[in-house]
Amino acid sequence: MSTINKNMTSVQIILEPDYVKLPPQADIYINNKKIQTCVFNNTNESVEYKFDIELQTENTIRIHRYGKTNKDTVIVNGNTIEDQILNIKNILIEKIPLENLLHLGTFFPDYPEPWATQQRKLGINLPESETYRSKIYHNGNWYFNFEAPIHPWFFSKINVSF
Repeated sequence: MSTINKNMTSVQIILEPDYVKLPPQADIYINNKKIQTCVFNNTNESVEYKFDIELQTENTIRIHRYGKTNKDTVIVNGNTIEDQILNIKNILIEKIPLENLLHLGTFFPDYPEPWATQQRKLGINLPESETYRSKIYHNGNWYFNFEAPIHPWFFSKINVSF
């Protein structure tokens, strides 16, 4: 007879790749523990990752995007015609959809070279971090902090967001 651990929390993360050549690569971490390596099976359809995890009072979901090369972005006459993007479509904790709070996440991009140096020489300031971002264009880490239990935290944040 199996027992149910009441300290476990259900977490769902829905990611959607957008690419032409190769799918993006990413790993999901919760509280610095690697939970999942993402696999997109050569399709641009959303993929749902589900797991049960024991949460702390303060928690962090980190999506580490990696493997994008300069060949994954094609620019013609200043217009991007092909790119590789990872969209964070939704996060559900205890079945509560957090899509309206994803703007609370912070992305720390790893800008590609020589592009980053070229931009800086043109006087373009590349930000160290970006908020209000759920589309990840560059390699880097996206962090989303939340508290458990989720219900009080969710209602305190959702009231501020609208």
